[in-house]
Amino acid sequence: MYSSLYNKTTLIFVVICYYGIPQKHQVMPTSNKKNSSKKELPRLSAIDQDVLTVLRRGHELYGLEILDSLNVDARPHELRFSSLYPALDRLVDRELLTWRWGDDDDRSGGARRKYYKITAKGNSALGAVEAYRDLLRNPAPAT
Repeated sequence: MYSSLYNKTTLIFVVICYYGIPQKHQVMPTSNKKNSSKKELPRLSAIDQDVLTVLRRGHELYGLEILDSLNVDARPHELRFSSLYPALDRLVDRELLTWRWGDDDDRSGGARRKYYKITAKGNSALGAVEAYRDLLRNPAPAT
């Protein structure tokens, strides 16, 4: 048992002496050189794209209004609150949306509403996705 431990310790010592102490965490480059000049935009999930598209109309909407706007008859799967609110929080954290509390004198009779609005960064991110989708639909002719 001791000889096995001794051999492993010796091997580790030899490897460290020859190669140096291994780096535990190496920093990997975050962008390609060919895309380094391109401005980095956040990735958007399908729900993120849908929420930004609804809010792009220019109106501030609260959660239930956003959900009603997204759950149209043509939607293949119903979107639920349990999916919407994490997406809204994620978009706010990434500065693609802003929000404000509704007025206290709102006559809804329930809790105060949180109104969401798209930011310029959100518009840019959605515009980039839409431009990419247009390129996929209408590819440039091969030369």
